[in-house]
Amino acid sequence: MEKKAIITIAIIGILAAAFITWTAVGVFYGEEILEEEDEKKDINIFISGSTTCFPIVVRCAAEFEDDNTEYNFAVSAGGSSVGISNVINDISHLGIASRPLKDSEKALEPSIRQIAIANDGIALIMSAGNEHFEGDPKLIPQWTLEDVLKVWNGTYDTWDDVPGCTGGPDDPIHLVGRDSNSGTRASFEEITGLEDDAAYQGISKDELPSNGAVHLAVAGDEDAIGYVGLGYVDSAVDTIDLWNVDNFYQATVANVKSGDYLISRKLYMIYKAPLNDDYKEFIDWIRSDGQAIVEDEGFVTL
Repeated sequence: MEKKAIITIAIIGILAAAFITWTAVGVFYGEEILEEEDEKKDINIFISGSTTCFPIVVRCAAEFEDDNTEYNFAVSAGGSSVGISNVINDISHLGIASRPLKDSEKALEPSIRQIAIANDGIALIMSAGNEHFEGDPKLIPQWTLEDVLKVWNGTYDTWDDVPGCTGGPDDPIHLVGRDSNSGTRASFEEITGLEDDAAYQGISKDELPSNGAVHLAVAGDEDAIGYVGLGYVDSAVDTIDLWNVDNFYQATVANVKSGDYLISRKLYMIYKAPLNDDYKEFIDWIRSDGQAIVEDEGFVTL
């Protein structure tokens, strides 16, 4: 009887030990699986660069993240050159730029690439309170690219110098532009020919860090003129129509898309090749479903 009891207790002990061992393995194995799943859910993407692209990419990242919970985005501005430099130096996974890559940047990092995510026009803006244009209601300013060049290189330095404008020697034109990191500035200077204009290089002008800052400065100064991406045009500023071939064209989405408005460019996502599959999925989404956000933000779809 005692022998049977001992055997029974031993069997129970063996089974209990086996159960504890199996349970422990199951728990640890289960934890390992959960950890692996958690790792798969942590796709962190850091994006930096253009203040023009910023409102598009912030909204696209938020919407994409809502539908793809494994993604986590951090988006910051600072200028196109900053974003490109951050990708080159592995500070950001992706960059955003309102200008194409320069040869010097490609030389620094041969694997760097660009892909268009939107189109944009660069609008010449003045305050809605500007009273230097004749007429009632106020006439829409209409300039040639030569007029733009002469305003920005100082040939026209007061408002009465500008064709169709009124003013006097006490009404100087205040130039409000962007800082040297800006892709909007680089595109504006290239398209208008200012990048090779010696007088422009030495002229006094405000150099601000973002489209929003330029908009704010121009809107509050009746003697100012500046330039911003289309998405920053609102009722606080008026735009200047530009001559192209046989007519003057306003800075609008339709005129940029048709090519009639001359000061226009593409907006880019910057990356290193080969493109990571996770990054590609997001970029592909911006170029497809995300185009609705591009349009809603006042920019031009692909």
